Amino acid sequence: LLLMLGFLALAEGWTRRRAWLMLMAGAFMVLAAGTRTSAGTVLPIVFLYLLMARSAPQAARRSAPPLAWLHFGLGATVMACLVFLPFLIMAPESFLYCIMQYHTLRHSGGGLMTLAFKVGFLSRLLQAYFVAFGIGVSVVFAKWVWARTPAAMAAPTAMAAPTATAAPAIATPLAGPAATAATAATAAPALMRILWLSIIAITLIHFLAPFPYDDYQVFVFPLLAIAIANAAIRLVGQRGALWLTIAILVVSLGAAGSSPLNQDWFIQGRDRIWWLVKDRSPLQKLRDTAVLIRKETQPGDELLTQDPYLAVEANLKLPRGLEMGQFSYFPALSDDQAASLHVFNRAGFEHLLRTTEAPLAALSGYALAIQSPDVTPLTPEDQALFTKIVTDRYTPMTNVPCFGQAYTTLKIYRKKAGM
Repeated sequence: LLLMLGFLALAEGWTRRRAWLMLMAGAFMVLAAGTRTSAGTVLPIVFLYLLMARSAPQAARRSAPPLAWLHFGLGATVMACLVFLPFLIMAPESFLYCIMQYHTLRHSGGGLMTLAFKVGFLSRLLQAYFVAFGIGVSVVFAKWVWARTPAAMAAPTAMAAPTATAAPAIATPLAGPAATAATAATAAPALMRILWLSIIAITLIHFLAPFPYDDYQVFVFPLLAIAIANAAIRLVGQRGALWLTIAILVVSLGAAGSSPLNQDWFIQGRDRIWWLVKDRSPLQKLRDTAVLIRKETQPGDELLTQDPYLAVEANLKLPRGLEMGQFSYFPALSDDQAASLHVFNRAGFEHLLRTTEAPLAALSGYALAIQSPDVTPLTPEDQALFTKIVTDRYTPMTNVPCFGQAYTTLKIYRKKAGM
């Protein structure tokens, strides 16, 4: 949404030549980068394009508003200072580690495993973008065919009725809506170039990451849809726009209706030949579990869990250092590094489990299971040790089956008296 608002402000600021819209474009794109770091790739692309636009020979690029690069950069800088600068000042090492280093240190296995992940990225991307890719390929193929048969593209020439010779008109500059329409017509190719460059750059970052992030392509799809729709409309022209829209709508509805996601909303798995139907939505199960936990705790208590959203829903505190949930355990860090990054190394995590005063512990299949930054399973020895510490200090209270993203069992423990 934030990235789309940024491009909308950019397009409107370009065509209407409004400085404040360019400021907003930069601000919205910085906010988008705050939700997904890879979205920040758009910022230098837009800034450099606007900076070079004024000196470029093409008319479409010359249409950029004067000082658009300055207004865009100013909006981005001000918003970045408001959002990111406080964190950079308070915890520079943690900020830079979170923004840059964490994702680059994730481990995806050896050469063959890495290749499998890359191929999987492309396969899942094709599956998710199937309708858009299909339309895009159709547009490219149609252009190629029509380029080879130019006669098919030629419209029949209508006979014009003879008219009296008129005096040559004096050219006058366009104003009002006409000027805006003219600017939009010349700006459209440049905006499409920026859009395509952004799509390609973000996708390459996700693809080339040590562990491919195809799930993060979700926010790129609206940009791709706009780019492909623009190409399709330009191909068929205004007369065919209605039929093109109807065709895309029918195909999209068919794809949505046949999506495996529809089954996932209601089915949580299969037991031999029987489908296991969800008794309630995952969100409702989270809320019901939070109500159960609240009844057993007091306001202000801590909840020992690596599922932070459960603590938030139960209105309880997380132990300091578990804010990243299942990704809070960094066994290889020194004590100083772990303290600086506000996470746990091995000694710190063991100390937490042995000394926490949390009255309840809520541990799903994600808890005591992942070590970062590699995002690999805990060693069996560490997992056995941590589990024993918990069971020595806590007694089982209840289980919540099929909880959370991977439908693991959430085990809720009550602290033993005197522990």
